[in-house]
Amino acid sequence: MEVILAYVSSADGFLTDSASRQPNEWASAEDQRHFQELSTASGVVIIGSNTYDAHKRMLKPSPDIKRIVMTRDPEKYAANQVMGKLEFTSDSPQEVIAKLQAHEYKHVLLAGGPKLYQQFFAAHLITDLEITIEPLLFGAGVSAATGIPSNIKLKLVDSYLLNNAGTLLVKYKVLY
Repeated sequence: MEVILAYVSSADGFLTDSASRQPNEWASAEDQRHFQELSTASGVVIIGSNTYDAHKRMLKPSPDIKRIVMTRDPEKYAANQVMGKLEFTSDSPQEVIAKLQAHEYKHVLLAGGPKLYQQFFAAHLITDLEITIEPLLFGAGVSAATGIPSNIKLKLVDSYLLNNAGTLLVKYKVLY
């Protein structure tokens, strides 16, 4: 199964700026379009509860996308659950991926945040990494690399500009 970690960052590696603005507030339209296409193509998007809480007003149930929110407290979100569309779980990353494989999913998009990245990297589950780099410098904010295990090797697969402003999409294979 392909587990694709995708995120957008500033050129200095931050997911949010010093005012805690989320990517939907500063990322380019081209990145947002790419992310939506990747979400639809994957069919399953996994996020953490902090990411869910930050974006829940924008997350509408989709017939094409199953969203799984990983949380220590799934009961807290019971009223929001829509089976097959928006599910909350305290399962480990390995358990989540095993269940998706049992249902014959081939692609999964891991979409946030850093705590989730750390757990999936530590379990050696991420197969691909897609980073959109926006031509912005924040100087501070939440780093995408917080807690990621050291010495993970990547192999460049592709890179290209998404727009004339200099937004760059970089794709890697993860080598454990």
